[in-house]
Amino acid sequence: MDEEQEEGELLRTVEEEKVERKDVKWILIVSLIMFIFMFYSITLYSYYPYPFRVKDFWFYMNITNILFLVLTIMFSSLYLVEFGNSIITFNASVYTFILSMLSLFVIFLKPLF
Repeated sequence: MDEEQEEGELLRTVEEEKVERKDVKWILIVSLIMFIFMFYSITLYSYYPYPFRVKDFWFYMNITNILFLVLTIMFSSLYLVEFGNSIITFNASVYTFILSMLSLFVIFLKPLF
């Protein structure tokens, strides 16, 4: 009976890991798409036409969002290739994804201000 419980727990952990890998894979895909979109929108349709113009809150918010997207891509890739501690890289990829989506939401508030 003890062996059956251990086998059941092992099956649950394997299933949870499969779900985590699928979640991180989707986080990676969404982050790559958002990174390409943000990089394209900031470089081609820049908020600042001149490089020496004074930069404000929105400029730094865009740069912060790109930083969070790069960190999300990095931690998601590290988790998917099983480099380092999987718990730490999974948590880091999820939290940086949440922060990047939060900063993206703040960027979408720009037309209101």
